[in-house]
Amino acid sequence: MIIAQDVSESIVSKGSNSIQEFQIERDQLETNLKDKFEVFHLEFDMVCREQKTDQYSGKLTNLNTALDYVTNSYDLQKIRGIILASDGIQNSGKSPIYNSILNQLPVYPILLGDTTPEKDLWIGNLFFNEIVYAGDKFAIETDLQAWNLVNEKSSLKLSKFQDGKWNLLNNELITIAQSGYFNTKQFIVQTDNPGLNKYKISIDPIKGEASTRNNTREFYVDVLDSKKKILILSYAPHPDLSAIKEAVTENKNYDLVIKNIADNLPVFNDFSLIVFHQLPGPGGIGKNQIESAKKLQIPSLFILGPLTDINQFNNSQDIVSISGTNKTTSEATPIIKPSFNQFILSDQSLDYINKLPPLNAPFGNYNLDPNASTLFYQKIGTIETNYPLVVLSDKSAYRSSYILGEGIWKWKLNEYLNTNHFNFFTELISKTVQFTSTKQDHREIPNKPVETDF
Repeated sequence: MIIAQDVSESIVSKGSNSIQEFQIERDQLETNLKDKFEVFHLEFDMVCREQKTDQYSGKLTNLNTALDYVTNSYDLQKIRGIILASDGIQNSGKSPIYNSILNQLPVYPILLGDTTPEKDLWIGNLFFNEIVYAGDKFAIETDLQAWNLVNEKSSLKLSKFQDGKWNLLNNELITIAQSGYFNTKQFIVQTDNPGLNKYKISIDPIKGEASTRNNTREFYVDVLDSKKKILILSYAPHPDLSAIKEAVTENKNYDLVIKNIADNLPVFNDFSLIVFHQLPGPGGIGKNQIESAKKLQIPSLFILGPLTDINQFNNSQDIVSISGTNKTTSEATPIIKPSFNQFILSDQSLDYINKLPPLNAPFGNYNLDPNASTLFYQKIGTIETNYPLVVLSDKSAYRSSYILGEGIWKWKLNEYLNTNHFNFFTELISKTVQFTSTKQDHREIPNKPVETDF
């Protein structure tokens, strides 16, 4: 049994003394539960930790991070439920109502905090592509939240700082439809000047708000004007290769080279990303090239297939480990993880995911580094699993990504047969390539929710 405790400042705000009573009753509950269960105690604010300090000092609250921590850290088949103690004031992260764990485990809420209703409107989570290319468009997405301001109206504004002043790019009227209001808005921005560009999202204050400091967020986007070279290195010819090539070369900022592992290979130093398709292959073919890329800290994208040597793959990186495969595969269709935040897929792409055909993924047990981000999980038949299908990682100085199944060319073909275009496939590959090819030490602005003042 999991006890997840909110330790944000709002739990004990305004001199509430009831928290001590809660702690006594909680400890008694925990003692009683230990007669039947192994009990794990978590504390969360912006992040989640396995500890019990009762220090209520968190500035932000992300309920989703507690649910994700349970998903990534425990065997859900052995968990009987989550007791979630919080005041429910979420001011960071995606809404927890979309978390997939709610379909797998019971969550028992305990309501805490001050019951006095306050009025507030704020900019919540903020997502954007941290690095874009001059002449391209990119998305800025923000979560809006409000309490006790039903039927009030405000204006959501996007501005850019240029020539010593803020210039308004977009202005949208917002009507608050309910007391606990949550909405996500997206802006599409055209880039122009290379360099570090400063933007601001703001929402006009409403009379009676408890705080107006959380109505504005400023952030930076790095606009590049140089091309990147990408190498696709394959064990054997495969229709995946041409599908990837067509998607990548849609972007004029990429130069693409495709080589077989048996060819005379170019100097790796010239490339911003190496795609290893079905490598390492049988007998470890390609493992030396993978090791060379690691030593040079060149970002890598691994695409698994029936010719991949899984044991050598496990040894070549420390993000994904697959055991007990016996060289068999499962037909795995993708399931989106709602809390994924490394980049934004368009609403049209998100709607198309459940129409995609399955990939052939290695059958076995998957172990994933807890700091990795899963974009898609595997759905095998009618069973929604916790096995990753598409994974991205920025754990080290260079990034890596993993497509843990063969046959992504079928996604491209399926989309065209149903829609007469390749928008989803091109967006997925392009954004995966852009994320992966960006080295950690290059980034000045993290692609994470930036902190809000509450």
